[in-house]
Amino acid sequence: MELLARTFYISRRDRSLSWLEAILRRWYDIFLLLTFWRWLRIIPVTIRVYQADLLNIEPLRSQLNHDFAVSFAEEITVMVVFK
Repeated sequence: MELLARTFYISRRDRSLSWLEAILRRWYDIFLLLTFWRWLRIIPVTIRVYQADLLNIEPLRSQLNHDFAVSFAEEITVMVVFK
């Protein structure tokens, strides 16, 4: 119910967004609806705690971004060198 209410609020606040785009703005709330993989519910909880400025996850975010960029660069390097 909360996901629908938030989607409605986001779509009313920004008239240029469709319902799908409004849901995608809060994509992490979909994990709260899953009855399996309950451990994924930590994602929306962590995001909401971060948005409330109760937790600073910037160091973690920067490390994850760095690790993603490094793995992507490694894949590109392997493709260029071996082809």
